[in-house]
Amino acid sequence: MAHILIVDDELSIRITFSEFLRSEDYEVEVAEDADQAMKMLSTEDFDVVVTDIVMPRITGVKLLEAIRKSAPRVQVILMTGEPTVETASKAVRADAFDYLTKPISKSELVRTVANAVKVKTLDDERRRLAEENLRYQENLEQLVDERTKALQESEGKLRNIVENSTNLFYSHTSDHQLTYLSPQSREFLQCEPEEAMIKWYEFATDNLINEKGFALTKKAIETGKRQPPYELELIGKKGKIIRVEVRETPIVQKNKTIGIVGSLTDITERVQAAEALQRKHRELTLLNRIIAATGTTLNSKKVLATICRELALAFDVPQAAAALLDKTRTTATVVAEYLAEGRPSAMDIELPVEGNFATQYVIEHKAPLSIVDAQHDPRFANIHEKVKKRGTVSMLLLPLLTHGEVVGTLGLDTIERHEFSSEEINLAVNAVAATSQALENARLYQTVQHELGERVRAEKALQKSEEKFRAIYNNSPDMYVSVSPNDDSILLCNETLLRETGYSKEEIIGAPIYKLYHDDCLEDVKKVFQQFAKTGKIQDEELILKRKDGSKIEVNLKVDAVRDSTGKIRYSISSWRDITERKEARQTLKKYASRLETLNTVTAALSTSLELDDVLNLILDQVGKVIPFDSGAVFLREKDGVRVALDRGITPSGKGRIFPSENELFKEIQETGKTLIVDNVNDDPRFENWGKSKNLKSWMGVPLIARDTLVGLLTLDSLQPEAYSPEQADLAQTFAAQAAQAIENARQFSSAQRRMGWLNALHKIDQAITGSFDLKLTLNILLGQLLEQLNVDAAAALLYEGNLQTLTFAYGRGFHTTALQHTKLRLGQGHAGKAALQRRPIFIPDLRQPGTSFLESPAFKEEGFVAYHGIPLLVKGVLVGVLEVFHRSPLNRGNEWDEFLNTLARQAAIAIDNITLFNELQRSNINLLQAYDATIEGWATALELRDMETVGHSRRVVKITTDMAQILKFPDEELIHIRRGALLHDVGKMGIPDSVLQKPSKLTAEEWEIMRKHPVYAYEWLSAIEYLQPALDIPHYHHERWDGTGYPHGLDGRKIPLSARIFAIADVWDALRSDRPYRKAWSKEKTLDHIQAESGKHFDPKVVDVFLEYIRSQ
Repeated sequence: MAHILIVDDELSIRITFSEFLRSEDYEVEVAEDADQAMKMLSTEDFDVVVTDIVMPRITGVKLLEAIRKSAPRVQVILMTGEPTVETASKAVRADAFDYLTKPISKSELVRTVANAVKVKTLDDERRRLAEENLRYQENLEQLVDERTKALQESEGKLRNIVENSTNLFYSHTSDHQLTYLSPQSREFLQCEPEEAMIKWYEFATDNLINEKGFALTKKAIETGKRQPPYELELIGKKGKIIRVEVRETPIVQKNKTIGIVGSLTDITERVQAAEALQRKHRELTLLNRIIAATGTTLNSKKVLATICRELALAFDVPQAAAALLDKTRTTATVVAEYLAEGRPSAMDIELPVEGNFATQYVIEHKAPLSIVDAQHDPRFANIHEKVKKRGTVSMLLLPLLTHGEVVGTLGLDTIERHEFSSEEINLAVNAVAATSQALENARLYQTVQHELGERVRAEKALQKSEEKFRAIYNNSPDMYVSVSPNDDSILLCNETLLRETGYSKEEIIGAPIYKLYHDDCLEDVKKVFQQFAKTGKIQDEELILKRKDGSKIEVNLKVDAVRDSTGKIRYSISSWRDITERKEARQTLKKYASRLETLNTVTAALSTSLELDDVLNLILDQVGKVIPFDSGAVFLREKDGVRVALDRGITPSGKGRIFPSENELFKEIQETGKTLIVDNVNDDPRFENWGKSKNLKSWMGVPLIARDTLVGLLTLDSLQPEAYSPEQADLAQTFAAQAAQAIENARQFSSAQRRMGWLNALHKIDQAITGSFDLKLTLNILLGQLLEQLNVDAAAALLYEGNLQTLTFAYGRGFHTTALQHTKLRLGQGHAGKAALQRRPIFIPDLRQPGTSFLESPAFKEEGFVAYHGIPLLVKGVLVGVLEVFHRSPLNRGNEWDEFLNTLARQAAIAIDNITLFNELQRSNINLLQAYDATIEGWATALELRDMETVGHSRRVVKITTDMAQILKFPDEELIHIRRGALLHDVGKMGIPDSVLQKPSKLTAEEWEIMRKHPVYAYEWLSAIEYLQPALDIPHYHHERWDGTGYPHGLDGRKIPLSARIFAIADVWDALRSDRPYRKAWSKEKTLDHIQAESGKHFDPKVVDVFLEYIRSQ
C-alpha cells in the first residue's frame, strides 16, 4: 500500500484530499505546514508528497527542494490556487512530478497520485535490480537462471504497469521513428497502436502550442537533457480533440542521444476547466458591473439603458435597444438604447407584436433568439427593408422577465455577419436576468404609493364588513368577549382570546374587562367606555391588551351593544383585532418607501452638479429633509487631518479649520467605518479637541466612504438630548454613500478641470518660450498663467547677475505700486536672497508677523500682501533668478498646487536661460561676422596694394553690385554673400606672379593664360572656407560672358549665376572709367555706349537695362 503525505495550511483541503485518497486504498497522513512535513519525512518513508505552494514561512517549492536533498526518491506533486508562469517554471526547475491548479477534482488528484506512485514503484524496482546486480556479480553463472527469471517477471510487471496506466507511453529514435507505443493509443488516438505508429505525426493539430512542443523535443535530442513538460493538441482518428501533457526523457549512450522515451497525460478536463473559469470570470465581471450600476436607480428606463450599454460594450456591437410591452401585450415600445457613433436611433418606436416573428418567438418561448442574417432570413420578410435601412445584419433578441413573465425584449444588433455562440447567448441571458430584480424594484417603487392607498381603503371596507359579522366567535382571527353592563365582568369569550392572551377560560369568565388591558392604556380605556355609555358603540380604537406573561398586544377595539326589546343594554360585545404585525408592516413599508424615495431624490439631486461647493450644499440640503439638525458640517479628509469644507448653523463659522488626524472622534469613525452617535456631548471626553457648545446635546458623525476609502465626515448637531435613533443612523449611512460618491466625482471633475487648465497654461508658456526670445513677453505670459491657474494676487521674476551676485527685478504682474520694480538684492538679503543663497523655496504664511522684511518698506505695505512664496530658479544647478508669489489673504496650498508652482518655476528658469544664451550667442555671432568682414576687407586692401592700378576698385564695384542686387529684389540674407564675393572677386590674383600682374604693357598670349587662372585659384582657395562658400559665384564666374566666350568655363546665358552677371557689368564699368598705364579713363557716355553695345554678347540684356537706369538715376 502506497504511503502518501498531504501538506496544506487549509484544514478543509487536508480533510477532503485525504478522504479522496483513502477511498482508493492509499495510506494517507497530513501535515499543516512544511516544518511538520520535514519532521514526518525524517521518521517515516513516504512514496508521494502532495503539497500546496503558498504556505506560511516555507513555501511548497522550498519544501520540494529540501525533499530532493533528504529523500530524492519521493515523488512530489505541487498544487496552487494562484497559477502563474513563474511558479510553474520554479516547479519544473525543482523537478516536481506534476503541477496542479486549484480547484482540483477527485479524478484529477487520484489520477496524478496514481501516476506518481507508479513512477515511484518503477524507480524502486530499478534500484532493487541494480543492488541485486552488484550482489550477483561474484556468482553470476550460478544465478543467471534465477536472474533471467526475475528479469522476465520484472519486465512483465513493468509492461503490465505501462499497458494498464492511464497515460500513453512511447519511444522513438533520434530521427523520430517510433519504436514503441502503448495500448492507450486506442483511447487517446482512437486507433490501434500499430496504425498509430505509422501515422503518429498526423494526429497533431495546427495549434501553435504544438510547434513549441516539438521544438522542446528537438532540443532534448540535441542536448541530451530532459526538457520541461509541454502541452500538445491531438485529434484522434474519429475526430476527437484532446489536450495532453508530454514528459520526455532522452536516451543517451556514449554522450549521444539515440532516442526518446515519453508519456502523454490527458489534461483535456483541466484545460477545459481553466477555460470555463475564464469564461465565468468574464461573466461575473459583467454581472457585477450591471448589478452595481442598476442597483442605484429606481427608474426602469435607466436600468434598461444601463444594461444596453454594458451588453453593447461587452459584446462589441454598435447598437442595443430595450422595448417594453404595453398592458395588452400587442405593442412593444423602445424605451432605452445604446448607440455607437453614427447609428440611427430607435427610441420611442412602437413595434406591433403581431407579424413580428422574432418578438413573438421570444414572448412565447421565454427564450433568446439568434438571427445570423436578418436581411435575408425568410422569417423576417416583412421587415427586410427596415433592417437593411438600419444596416443590421445579425441580431440577438432576449426576453426581459420579471417573476417568470415576459415584460419586454432586449436586442443586440451587428452591422457585420456574426453567429452568436451558446456561451455568448448564455452570458447575455444571465446579464439580463441580473437586472430582473432591479426592474422589479423600480416597478415596486412606482406602485408602492398606489398600494398604500388601496390598502387603507381596503381596511375601511373590511371594517364595515366586520360590523355585519360581529357575532362570530370561535375560529375567528379576532378576539371576542361579551361583557355585563352591570359590573363590566366578562360573560363569554372565544378561543382566539384564550390562545392569544395565555389565560384559561376559568381565569377569564367573571373577571373584569379591565384585567385584559395593559396599564399603559387604562386611562384611554376609561375614556373609551365613558363614550360607550353615551353612544352605545365604540369604533376603531387602538389600545393595548396584556397577556398573562405581561407582554403587550396592540389591538384595534370595536364594541357594540346588544339591547332588549325595550332598548336596554343586555350586554356588550367587544372585539379585538391584533394589529401588531400590521402596524409594524405599515411602519416598515412607510420607512422603506420613504428611504427609497429619499435615496432616489438624493441621487438625482447630487447628480445635478459637479461643482464641489454646490455638491456640499446639496448634501446638507438633502440630509436636512430626512434627519432634522440644528447645525451641521461637512469635513473633507486631507493629508494633515480633516478640514471643515462647509458648515451651517455654526457661529462663528469654522470653514477652513483643520482638525488633526489623531482626534478621537475621527479615529473611531475611520476605524469602524460606521456612523457614531453621541447623546451627551458635553460629558463626552472625545469632544475635548473637537469643540463644545453649552447648548449642544446630541451629535452624529457619519463616515463619507467612496470606493472603500474614507473621504470625509458628515456631522449633525442637535440641541435636543438623544435626538438621533439607530434607524436615522442607518439612513444617514446609506445617504452618506451617495454623498461620498458625489463628493469624489466633484473632486475628480475639479481636479481634471484644474489639471486641464494647468496643461493649457504650460502649453501656452512652451509656445512663448519656443516662439520668442523676448524675455519680457515670455515672462508676461508665464506670470499671467501663474496668477490665473494658482489663483494668487501677484508674482514677480528677479534675474541673477552672477558677476555682481545680485538679484534685480525683471518683470511683475498684479502689483498696485512700483515698490518691487526697484529691487536689487544681494545673495542672502531678503526672502528672495535667502531662497537664492540656500537654493530652496521659502514660504511665509503671514507677512504681518514680526521679522518680515517686506513690511519695513512703506510703499510695500500699501500692497496688503499676507502670504509669500519664493522659489529659486535653477538650470542644471546654476542659479538664474528667483520667482516670487504674493497673495493678499492666507494661501490654501496643497501638493498639486506646490507641484504646479515648481513646474512653472522650472519653465521660468528654462526661459531665462534660453533667452540669455540666445542673446549671448547673438552677440558672439555679430562680433564674429564683424571680424570675418574686417578680414575680407583686409584681403581686398592687400590685393589693391599689390596691384596699384586697382586701388579703390573693389569698394566701388561692391557698392554698384549691392545696389543692383537690391534693385533686383535679392533677399537680405543673400546681399551679405554678394558683398563678400564682390570684395574678393580678384582674390585669385594673389596666385598670379608679379611679373604678370604688375606688367605695365600688354600681356602676351601665354601671360593671358596665366592671368585667366585667377578665377579658378579664387574658387579653390575660398571653397575650403565654409562661411565663404555662398559667396563663390562672383570670384568664380565674373569673367564668363553671356554669349559663352568667357572664362574659365565658357558658360553662357542663364547658366551664369545672376550675381556674377551683375558684377561683370559693374567690373567693366569701373575698369573703363579708371585710368590705366596703357590708356586714359573713358567718359561716362562712351562707357555706357560700350556696355549697351555688349548687351547680349558680354552682358545679360535685362541686367544691362537695369544698370543703365541705375546709372542715370545717380
